[in-house]
Amino acid sequence: MLAGPLEGIARAMRDPRAPGTTEAMAGGALLADGVLGVGSRRQGIGGAVKTAVLGLVFLVIGLGALHLVGQDDAGPGDVTTQGTVVDQQWHTNHSSTSGSRRMCSPAAEFTVDGQVYTAVSNSSSGSCPAIGTTVTVVYDPADPGATGRLPAPATVALLLWLFPVAGAVMLLTGIGTFVARAASIGAGVALLTDGLRRRRAGASSAAD
Repeated sequence: MLAGPLEGIARAMRDPRAPGTTEAMAGGALLADGVLGVGSRRQGIGGAVKTAVLGLVFLVIGLGALHLVGQDDAGPGDVTTQGTVVDQQWHTNHSSTSGSRRMCSPAAEFTVDGQVYTAVSNSSSGSCPAIGTTVTVVYDPADPGATGRLPAPATVALLLWLFPVAGAVMLLTGIGTFVARAASIGAGVALLTDGLRRRRAGASSAAD
């Protein structure tokens, strides 16, 4: 992609006093910065695209996880009550990045109209409330046994919010960098083309 412009810059450097040389060299520098990102930790346009895509992935995954966790919260027609943790359901979560990790989903008993039901948390965390701990239970009065559930702790939701927030920041940063690099490429091509055109015109005038 840069072979043609670099050849033009090389020709300009061989005769730096020729008309259009300054424009050609400035245009080549802008073009290189837009494509490759000149300087320490500066992204080119390809790096900007990767950042935006990664940010979009984080945003979608984070919002999806928040939606799933939020389904255990109280909705229209639901009732909240207090239950007592009676079991800790431990399982091992395997991850390619963090390895194996023990996770827990507590189960709690709650009473509605003298009938005892059991609610299980649909989310898991690395810690579990001790057996006998009082926790909040959400259920639909029409069917407490089938709908009883334990809302995720506030700390879980807070941690999950980090994913969409980080994703949104990365997405906006990537888009902003992409626009800036695209503008740099456009300006560089215009300057380089104009500079080389002026050099050719100057060479033709000198030949005449």
